Amino acid sequence: MDKKVEFKVTAKVADTYDFLLTHVYGSVRGWFGVFISILAFILLIKEGNTNDSFRTLLLVLIAALFTIIQPIQLFFKAAQQVKLNPNATNPLYYVLDQKGIHVKQKDEEMTLP
Repeated sequence: MDKKVEFKVTAKVADTYDFLLTHVYGSVRGWFGVFISILAFILLIKEGNTNDSFRTLLLVLIAALFTIIQPIQLFFKAAQQVKLNPNATNPLYYVLDQKGIHVKQKDEEMTLP
């Protein structure tokens, strides 16, 4: 008896956003950026009310860079990728059977043993 599993996958903005978040924050570089942002936030709290508004603004910007600004940028990048990439809007059809993995999108088809 030949068993097979079939399913289709369509990329959505949320899926692409999750991928980008995992890619960026799943690396040492991503964690280092978060560490720098947290350090800037701690310095901002520790400094309290200083008269140096440039330093305060700089610390706020650094604190927000990897924790607020970059995730927002990644969301817009994900939305743009899904919108502009024609392959992202066409679903991928998968068939898993004894012979391998068969992938089809529009007129293209590929089999992996």
